[in-house]
Amino acid sequence: MSQQIESVKMALQELGINASGEFYYNPDYDLLMHMKPLLS
Repeated sequence: MSQQIESVKMALQELGINASGEFYYNPDYDLLMHMKPLLS
């Protein structure tokens, strides 16, 4: 279970969300959103 939680944390960090839950701008975010349909 904790392994899954860590995976979620890492995914959130990749989306540009830090541990406190505040958003900061991540230049890769827009690219990731465009790529997401291709990855799923």
